[in-house]
Order: sequence, then C-alpha cells, then structure tokens
Amino acid sequence: MTLFMQNGNKLTHFISTLDKNESVHLNGITTVCENAFTSSNDLKSIFFDGNLRYINKSAFEGCESLKFFCCGKTPETKNSENEIYNLKEVTVSLNSDSFTIQTLAFSACKNLQTVILPSCKTLTIEKDAFSGCESLRTFVCECDEISFTGNPFEECPENITFIVKQNSKLERFARENGYRFINE
Repeated sequence: MTLFMQNGNKLTHFISTLDKNESVHLNGITTVCENAFTSSNDLKSIFFDGNLRYINKSAFEGCESLKFFCCGKTPETKNSENEIYNLKEVTVSLNSDSFTIQTLAFSACKNLQTVILPSCKTLTIEKDAFSGCESLRTFVCECDEISFTGNPFEECPENITFIVKQNSKLERFARENGYRFINE
C-alpha cells in the first residue's frame, strides 16, 4: 500500500508499506517537502519525472533502505532483484530551470548508492545534503552552473564517481577533493 499527500504539486507526506523489491514512480511533483519521507523505511528506489525542482530540508533523511534516487525517464522493468537499474537505461530529464537540494535532504541514507539529477541551468546543493551516505557510489549531474553551500558530501566514501559536464564546477569539486569523475 502506498499513500502520499499532495498540496498542489508539493509532496507533503509519503507513507508506504512496500514489498521488499518495490520501487516508486512519482509524476507531476515539483517539490518534496521537509520530512516527507521520514516514515518510509522500506523505500528502495524512487523515480521522479522532469517536473521535480526542489528537495527540501531533511526530505529523505534517515531513509536507510533507499538505494536509488532518479529524476528522469526510467526503464519499465528491473534488471535484478536488488533494485539496481542499468544506468544506460535511464535518461536524464531535461530541466531548463533550477534544481535545489536543501541541507540534510538525503542525510543518513546509509544504503543510497546512486543519485541521478536532472540536467538544468542551475543546481544548488546545500551543506550536508548527502552527509552520511556511506554507500554512495555514483552521482550523475549534468548541470551548467552548480552552487554549493559548504560540502554536501561530508562523511561519504572517497570512491564516489561523479558523472558530470566537462569543465563544470562539479568536475572541479571532484578533482579538488580526490573523487573520480567521468565527463558525459
């Protein structure tokens, strides 16, 4: 059973009893409100369409089962029981505006492995947005301008691979902090 409450295009609360390998696809949402997913401990993967613009403070904080977050077009079927999708089958959304991830948005998502963000003109990621994401391995972001407030990747592993635009601020960040990066 999945229940979520909306206020217009804002997702205010997400409550779910999910099967072990279930993923959630949400369309038409522009904003994930503060603490919206705090009671979603069984959430393994979540997909938003290209309408998403804001992930507010602590939106996914402590979602320990979350492995995969994507804002884009996704495959229709899973590749394995482990909920890991083939990145070649995921199309990054084209978002001509801005995208914002506020502080602590994904903090303590200990099993989060992959984050795919939309391609946009301006991306803002606030301090500690991904702090404590100790399993984070792949971060896909093809934005033109990126703004950080402090280090959004505190307490994350050193072997994160950033898939970024060449000569972008995120590429410079990865290079300066010893992270691996790949240009798309």
